[in-house]
Formats: sequence, structure tokens, C-alpha cells
Amino acid sequence: MRRRATWAIGVVMLALGGAGCGDSPSTPTGPPGPFTITGLVSDLKSAEPAPSVSLLVGAASVTTDLTGRYSVSLPRGEHQVRLASTGEALGTLSASSDATRGDLFVNGGQCAVRYGMVSDAVTGQPVPDANVSNRTRTDAAGWYRLDYYDGLCDGTCGSCNTIYIGATKEAYEATSVLLGRGVRGVERLDLILQPR
Repeated sequence: MRRRATWAIGVVMLALGGAGCGDSPSTPTGPPGPFTITGLVSDLKSAEPAPSVSLLVGAASVTTDLTGRYSVSLPRGEHQVRLASTGEALGTLSASSDATRGDLFVNGGQCAVRYGMVSDAVTGQPVPDANVSNRTRTDAAGWYRLDYYDGLCDGTCGSCNTIYIGATKEAYEATSVLLGRGVRGVERLDLILQPR
């Protein structure tokens, strides 16, 4: 009898709990995609385009043309980007609309750089003039770049303190991401702002 009562209570709780599962307001997620992302792969040190570079963007494989440009179709979400030849991580690209800029840097050596797009969580559109870590602002295309340790490319991490990167803009909730103890390497890191 006790087993039946426990089972019945469990069924009732599941039914009641499940009834509210889609009824609560959810965070808007924007268009689902797929999106056509185009970008330019550049050599960080020379600032020249990087032709014939093979990339893994999420599950897709692409190769840059002779001008360093590429195009890839991606579903909405975060996609790890790696060099196909070595597996070296180039960062994370957040596909949120066809306006997502796919630019990437290679040959970062010992530099400490974070760069990427700041975009609106609902529309997927770039957020211009967002404040990024109180060090820079996004351009009209929502793009930012932070060079750490005064641009020194010596592999050090300065004081190696815990570092966050964040973005703020009026009418949006602030966001931040823990980078870790010091910043090393060159990686893309897109930031998504949720409208208030």
C-alpha cells in the first residue's frame, strides 16, 4: 500500500510540475538559423589576409580563398573554431544572425588578445558602442579588440590576476565571462547582451 501511495504522489507531482514547464516566460532566443557567416582571416602580426587557411568551424570545414575570405552556413549558437592543420583553437564564434562577422586572426604567437562581436540576444544584430571591459567600445559592426599587457607579445601574463571580460550598454543587462588567471594567446570571444 505504501508503495502505491508513493507512486501516486510521484505521478501527481510530475503532472503538476510538468504543467508549468512551458508556461513560464522564457528568454527570447532570436532567429534559429542557419546563418551564412562570412569573414576574413588575417595574420595578427602582419595584418595581411591569410589565403588558403583550412578551418574547422563547429562541424564545418572551410578554406579561405586567395584574399583570406571564407563563408560558412551555421545554426544559431556557439561554434569552436580551430585550424584544421594543427587543431589550434582560434576561439568561439557565436552565430546569431547573418550579420555575424566571421573575422579571425592567425599567427598570434605569444600575444595576449581577445576580440570578437557583441550582439543582441533577441535580434542577433551587432551592438554598436558597447563598453567592453572599460577598455574599449565596439564599432558600428559590434566589433571589439583588446590587446593585453600593452601589446607586448612576450608570452607573459602580467600579474596573472584573475581576469574577466564583460560588456555593457544602456538598455541591456551587463554580461561577463571569466577568462582565468592572466590572458595568454589570441582568441575570438563573442559576447551576447540580453535586452532589459
